[in-house]
Amino acid sequence: MAELISNATRVEVLLLDFSMGEEKRSKPALQVFEIKPYSKDTPILDSHFCTTKEREELIPVLSQAIGGQPHIGGTGCHFPIHGIRVWVGSEIAFETSICWYCHNFMMDYGRGAGWENHTDGFRDLKPILMRLMPIPEDEIARFKKGHDAGPDGH
Repeated sequence: MAELISNATRVEVLLLDFSMGEEKRSKPALQVFEIKPYSKDTPILDSHFCTTKEREELIPVLSQAIGGQPHIGGTGCHFPIHGIRVWVGSEIAFETSICWYCHNFMMDYGRGAGWENHTDGFRDLKPILMRLMPIPEDEIARFKKGHDAGPDGH
């Protein structure tokens, strides 16, 4: 997968509703993002298509993060706050949702989707995603109401 996305022609970074639509929102969703292991959709709150320069910065770091070791399955909550879609040509080649709280991400190897734990590469990925798609203060406050940290893991 890491090798496939190195051929990315377009990348979209998403801000996802970490509650997967279970909490009422005053602002309507742009679209929905499928959280495949749960067979659920979560609202997309914001979207950013990367410039060529941003894509060239993001893809090697994303490849290292998802291609890193160990991949031993991810456990925990999965409150998705960031999503990524990668196109190669006109096809979506890869997409994932990321939880900074329990440190897992969605991965589909073609046999069904599941959870993976963050690898060391996610330390480098996180600041890029936070710059490209910052988590609004109101989302952090909404998360903190029911959890002991913000949706960015702090």
